[in-house]
Amino acid sequence: MTVPSPDEFDIFAWERILLAARLPATTKLVAFAMRTHADPDGTRVWPGIARLCVLTELSYATVRRARRQLVDVGLLALHKRGNRRRGKADEYRLILAEDVLERVESLTPSQIDEAAEAIADARAEAEAARRAKKQGSPNTPEPSDQDLDATPENPDQGSETTPDDSDQGSPASGETTIRAHRKPRSGVASEPPPNQVTKPQNRPAPTHLPAQPQTAREKCPHGIRTGTRGDGTLACALCRREATREAS
Repeated sequence: MTVPSPDEFDIFAWERILLAARLPATTKLVAFAMRTHADPDGTRVWPGIARLCVLTELSYATVRRARRQLVDVGLLALHKRGNRRRGKADEYRLILAEDVLERVESLTPSQIDEAAEAIADARAEAEAARRAKKQGSPNTPEPSDQDLDATPENPDQGSETTPDDSDQGSPASGETTIRAHRKPRSGVASEPPPNQVTKPQNRPAPTHLPAQPQTAREKCPHGIRTGTRGDGTLACALCRREATREAS
């Protein structure tokens, strides 16, 4: 494997090849984390595995395996061994090996465009199907010919009700109303219809009933009506007092 000199290294080409390579997402994440620690020429890359674990939120074994894979495909090379006793990590450098495209499967620019268009078309079809399903969800049935024939053209003709049905409604106003009792018609023109709602003070007098004879009430000498109470004593208190005096 031939390692190009730092002057020949193109970091933007390295990024494009890394993105087009069919590598695991964790490997690409570790590669870009190491790229942020590199100089513009791809050298002086020395973040330790522990630091990469913190930055990528991956396990120690996953980071170590990803770094090993980058070395195997020709995107990373070990430049200098570190010293664990002194706390120095290994130093790497970003490279583009001459046979990197032979070591790892990679997509060409045209393949990337075709795959992106296929994903966009699938997404558009799914969105169109979702909108069509959402718009057609109410599914309000259209009225049939029988329903149209049953609907009266003249509102006045369809509003006829019998006296039995008209009594079921509630009064329109909030005032207390009383429905007239049903009774046989007497033939008097002034009698209100049986289903008419009237107020108590406006209720007509029952002219069809026979007049009750009114007798004049007799009063005692003290101006109080005569008669007795339930216990048999006089209704007037003054008359009772006089009766008591006379009895004594």
